[in-house]
Amino acid sequence: MRRPGRGLLVVLGLLAMHVATVASLVGGSALERLFVEDARAQWGPIDVVTFRPGEPLIGESLVRFAATEGAQLGDRWAGRLILDAVASGGPGQREPDARLLGVSADEIDIGAPMTGEGQTDPLLLGPDGVLLGRRLADRIDVGTGDRVGFVVAIPEHTDPDDEDLELPPRVVRWDATVEGIADDTGLVDFGRTPNALTRLDTLQRITGLPGLVSALYLDTPEDGRDAAEAVTERFESINRRVGLVSVEAKEDALDLAADEGGLFSGILLTLALLVVAASAAVTVNLIVLLGQERAREVAVMRAIGVAQRHVRRLFVAEAAVYAVLAAVVGVALALPLAGWLATTIADHFGAIEAGRGRELVDLDLTPDPAAIVSGIVTVLVVALVTAWSAGRRLAGLDVADVLRGGPPVLGTPDRGERRLAVTRGVGLLTLGMGLTAGDGGDLLRYVGVSLLLIAWWLHLRHRLPVGAVRTRLDERAAVVGLVWSVVAPALLGDFAAGVQASFGILVLAGVGAVSCATVLATARAAQLMRVVRLYLPDRRVQAPLRTAGSWAGHLRSRGGTVTGTVGVVLFMVAALAVLGSATDIGVARQRGGYDVVGTSAARVDPDQLSAVRGVRRVDAMDHTLMGEGWFTTEDEDDEASSVPYPVRAIRLDPGFAAAQAFALADALPEYTSAGQVLDDVVRGEGVVLDRYARPEGAMPGDDVVVDDGRGPVSHELLAVLDTYLLQGVLMGPDAYEDLFATRGPTFVIAAANDGHDAAALAGEMYDVAADVGLDVVTVAEAAREVVAVNRTFTDTFAVMLRLALGVALVGVAVLVARAVRERRSQLAVLRAIGFTRRDVTLALVAEPMLQAVTGVVIGVVAGLGVLWLLFRRGFADLAFVVGWVDLGLTCAAVLGLVLLSSLVPAVRGARGDVAAGLRDQG
Repeated sequence: MRRPGRGLLVVLGLLAMHVATVASLVGGSALERLFVEDARAQWGPIDVVTFRPGEPLIGESLVRFAATEGAQLGDRWAGRLILDAVASGGPGQREPDARLLGVSADEIDIGAPMTGEGQTDPLLLGPDGVLLGRRLADRIDVGTGDRVGFVVAIPEHTDPDDEDLELPPRVVRWDATVEGIADDTGLVDFGRTPNALTRLDTLQRITGLPGLVSALYLDTPEDGRDAAEAVTERFESINRRVGLVSVEAKEDALDLAADEGGLFSGILLTLALLVVAASAAVTVNLIVLLGQERAREVAVMRAIGVAQRHVRRLFVAEAAVYAVLAAVVGVALALPLAGWLATTIADHFGAIEAGRGRELVDLDLTPDPAAIVSGIVTVLVVALVTAWSAGRRLAGLDVADVLRGGPPVLGTPDRGERRLAVTRGVGLLTLGMGLTAGDGGDLLRYVGVSLLLIAWWLHLRHRLPVGAVRTRLDERAAVVGLVWSVVAPALLGDFAAGVQASFGILVLAGVGAVSCATVLATARAAQLMRVVRLYLPDRRVQAPLRTAGSWAGHLRSRGGTVTGTVGVVLFMVAALAVLGSATDIGVARQRGGYDVVGTSAARVDPDQLSAVRGVRRVDAMDHTLMGEGWFTTEDEDDEASSVPYPVRAIRLDPGFAAAQAFALADALPEYTSAGQVLDDVVRGEGVVLDRYARPEGAMPGDDVVVDDGRGPVSHELLAVLDTYLLQGVLMGPDAYEDLFATRGPTFVIAAANDGHDAAALAGEMYDVAADVGLDVVTVAEAAREVVAVNRTFTDTFAVMLRLALGVALVGVAVLVARAVRERRSQLAVLRAIGFTRRDVTLALVAEPMLQAVTGVVIGVVAGLGVLWLLFRRGFADLAFVVGWVDLGLTCAAVLGLVLLSSLVPAVRGARGDVAAGLRDQG
């Protein structure tokens, strides 16, 4: 209560811990719920789907025969015919991602009755009537009684039991009357897509698919994996007889969603740990500062018999009070930050899904009490541990010296042996884990060897005589560490695993380089200040700056903390920007001779597109969007890798293989050009990926595995094309048709005539094929979208790093205040020999400014330099783009805030009592 300012600073440090930790936990929890609830909403009451793999249509009679097994055991079931369509409503209003659902009377037991306007029971619709979901009605601007047009995409169908029944892919047009608009819940919300419902017999009639449905959909009496597996097991015997497959569709989707949510929670929490570490350092220094100001009280308490453990408990109790106050305010501030983090990431995914016609469920920002409690408890534990550490040092004050009026000198217990043992043990453990982890243990091997080198350095330090100068040893160790940060990752790192998988070792190498450079710089603080003084000819500032340089070089560990923290955080901010821009490899390099790319809902007419003005060449191929989990790669050790998003399977056309001009990012040794490898793919010798579809660590020679429910089908990966624009797996015609039913050409890529604008060509192609749902963009737009996906993630996560930087800047003010307290006698001597208050203020401010500037230079030069060298070593074919404008603004803000935060304690120190300070000298 006597020094509320000091207590307020402690609360601010703990406040940052609470904000970062609680925001990460709450935001991550909200994202987990979002993904899980979205997966649940996509499937609604449907738990199990029974279908014929490779065939989009099966006989309704076969479905009913199979469903008798489920019906006898209480499962609700229905066969549905679901077809992709392009819906047209008001003037110029089209929805290329619409779906037509044909439903039968079996649906009556599944889900709740629908609500809305007009006729909301699809079984009571007229022979030309349709029930629209409100999502679709809004997108095409129609109401009840309006006419709506559909272009329905009908896939190829071959009946394995009737060789004479073979239906080619085709398009059917249907004009219907909107008899009702239903709210987007239950059946009409199936898949969270823009849906239209009609009677099953009506859809079968207008599409010429009598007696055919897409699959059998079942609702189990109970929710959960066990109930769904019980159904699939019951169907196993009958499925074998009729060639069907049953999958736990909802539970599989929920598991995948939980994994995705957990990934983002882990990333946010990892970044929050940086804030916690910085805040803990600030808290220790603040409590030490408080203890120094109470040194006489502590000494008197010790003199009258109070034990050291009681002194420690007093500081711990005080810190607990501060932590509780910080928790109350921190939670209030953390919840808006958590909402912003979750909303930003959710909006990003929402934009991606909107491009596919889907809508995510609304993000529920209701705070999770368990996440809040976990965050508060975590911070309280950290606060108490840091307070105990500071209290231990304060309890070791020299009682007699303080009572005589001397300055408080903190106890410095020797922990050298303990640190050495812990570092050596953790290093050996980590190295052992890395050696047994095989190809994926490069990060563990690097960390393990690095810790052993640090243990060796600690051992050499511990062997020096007491009082020996350790500067030379530290500098030599820093030089070795700097070289190790460059050479070791290049030797130990498996950069073939991909930039994201190797980003951990890249970042650790950069952090190591920044730390070693900090050691070298802090040992030469006086020389660095001399350089600064050369550019400041004003003689009035020379003495204060010389004094600041001397101070900075004296307390190297303290100055190194400021320099290293600023350098590491700035490097991390820049490194995230580099990762986010790694896909920005240039449109000219990615285009492969093409100018526009797009997809359609129904088959396009290549001849019609070829007749568009300005077209030089059009290639149209069949494609299927594979769901998450369908597509993986496996190496020779059967280690599987996948990408966390859907990718296309593209039926490679011989004309495209001959005409394209894509470069190879990676390939088997026998291939030197994309044309050569794609010719082999057409002949059925393997598959090719582009960069977008390449999982981390996938290499030519691995197996590309596709499993749509009937079992895995493998093909050898021959090469990776140097582009992100195709976004898929290129398969030969036979390989594609073995897995997927064809719908006709739905993937379009075209080249413009010389001098014809690509954007104009995209618009003209859209005008020609809008009725079949062609969505076409320039290759430049497609490339920008891929880069934007990465940057959204990295820019969001960089917010947490900047919060750590803000905490570090608060720490600068604390260190200046602590320095003022510890140097009271020195400041008095400076004033006595002629320093003005302005001179003292300048000296106190110049010290942290020198350290901050040094940290900025080290973070940018050393950290990014090492990252660039390693990037060139492992990912020379990817873009290394640093956002210099953003980084420059961040650096300017850092220096400005350091100046402001250190100015207040410096001014107060300059106004100190000279006589009282001189008495400290005896």
